[in-house]
Amino acid sequence: MKTLMVCSAGTGGGYATMMAARRNWGEKEIDLIATDTNPPNLCVASIFADEYYQVPSAFDADYSRFVGELIRKIRPDGIVAAIDRELIALDRVLGELGVRATTRLSVTEQHFEKIFKDKLSIFRYLKRKGFPVPGTRLASEADDGEYIFKPIAGFGSRGIFVGRAVDLSFRNHLSQWIAQDLCQVPEITVDVIQDKFVTYTMCRERLDVKNGVSVKARLFHDDELGRLAENLARSLDFPYGFCFQVMLGPDHEWLITDLNPRLGAGSAMSYMVGSDFFGANIARLLDPAAPIGGFFKEFNGQAYVVRQYSEFLTEILQ
Repeated sequence: MKTLMVCSAGTGGGYATMMAARRNWGEKEIDLIATDTNPPNLCVASIFADEYYQVPSAFDADYSRFVGELIRKIRPDGIVAAIDRELIALDRVLGELGVRATTRLSVTEQHFEKIFKDKLSIFRYLKRKGFPVPGTRLASEADDGEYIFKPIAGFGSRGIFVGRAVDLSFRNHLSQWIAQDLCQVPEITVDVIQDKFVTYTMCRERLDVKNGVSVKARLFHDDELGRLAENLARSLDFPYGFCFQVMLGPDHEWLITDLNPRLGAGSAMSYMVGSDFFGANIARLLDPAAPIGGFFKEFNGQAYVVRQYSEFLTEILQ
């Protein structure tokens, strides 16, 4: 039996991974280990996990030691994480333990070092490879124009805002932010995973967003964005699922405004039209040679998907 460890299980992406694992493999084909900073009674994923561990934040100094001991104990076949900082720490831990050959992480070491070190590194890579991107620089290098400011190590759209560098209250910390030229709506997220001869994609127009996650979306295929996704997947040579965002530039051209080395919480919406990116991602992680075509059904036209809250009982106290 394979063992899958899902970190940040309380996030949207972590929860979607847990659901995809149970949906496709049930309880007898996979051991599902969940970790999160919350106690189990405050994390829905704990209900579906075979084992649950509360861990320190990936930003805490004690995280690597704690998670290293956990990995040594459970020896997972694959690890999925939803937060970039956590992925970086996990990659370092696997190297220190010498288990990269037996425990696969959903982002490889070479991709971290060459591309995904931080947001500025990502945009420098994209520009160097000839992909269309808006002007992006450290906030400390921005002039007095209006920009969209993003934390250089951010995730999930947290902290993003529009403003001017001269007016910012955190000017002493401008090296921790990037300033990006403003783009125009619509904002489209493209989910991607490549197989040997096929690149599977789904476009998602973000119609309503809460806490950085799409809750109302239009799903569709687009030839131009599909070609962009295919070229990007080929350039990255990335074996697992990932997503990127595009918006319109000054000449009404698509520009890549963000690139994530993982699927997003909103990627789960694609399952409603037959594209199970999370299922395919797990299959690839547990067995790199596994075919993933069965996770995708033909879909033409467009569809609208909305989300609503659900209630889960996690604990009853006497």
